[in-house]
Amino acid sequence: MSLSREQIGSCLERGFTRRHLGRMATLLSAGAALPFYNEYAMAQDAEQRMMRGAGGARRAVDPDAVRISSNENPLGPCKEGLEAIAKLATKVIVDTAGMPSPEAIDFLSKWQKSGKLVADLEWTRLTAWREPLAHLFDDPVRKSNFAHFDSLEIDHTETKPPMQALYLAAWLSSPGKAKVTFRQASGFGDGIQRVSFRSDAESIEFERTSAECVTLWSTAGRERKYSFGHPNVTALMTEELAVAGYDPAFNAALDRARELLS
Repeated sequence: MSLSREQIGSCLERGFTRRHLGRMATLLSAGAALPFYNEYAMAQDAEQRMMRGAGGARRAVDPDAVRISSNENPLGPCKEGLEAIAKLATKVIVDTAGMPSPEAIDFLSKWQKSGKLVADLEWTRLTAWREPLAHLFDDPVRKSNFAHFDSLEIDHTETKPPMQALYLAAWLSSPGKAKVTFRQASGFGDGIQRVSFRSDAESIEFERTSAECVTLWSTAGRERKYSFGHPNVTALMTEELAVAGYDPAFNAALDRARELLS
């Protein structure tokens, strides 16, 4: 999806605030190529213009770019502008962190019913949990796969299961519809602290053992430690925007999360 000069001009005339322009950028699909320049980028550009007289090189700024200055719209957020951008978008990326899970699922469902592709940064934050487990089960010599585990427990710090815990439980339990139990527990920071799943042949524990580390134990004799990072929104958006089009893993997890919540 791309915006014409007329569409960009129309959007700017509506009086977006700087904050809302930044948020609206997340509504554009992965195929959108509308560049945004903030104050720092524009300051660099101005400095490079001054250097032209001294023979310095000037980095070209796309003439169609939306330049975000520090000026705020005195009228406040523009609902009409947000709706105009939403109509143009083919994919909507939201962040349900902090939202009650029933409210978050209803919110995501409304976007899906409107015909949009949907993504959630709470799902993206699970990469630190999902990658080690995926590598574990990708081992061709393993005798137990996801489908063999019939019991799953997830510890989290919230009073009720947050979306992140629901997503992880959904991803792990989908193959064999394993029984899922959620428990509140203290730990290192907010969110998921431990996941354990069991079969007749094996038990696996994957637990945060410090603010920057998670440890995996298995009764099959395996133990391994992994670094546990805290990616910022920019890193999360970069990862999510790399997924072009429909994401079957996320959508299957969202469907299963609805079942777990009902």
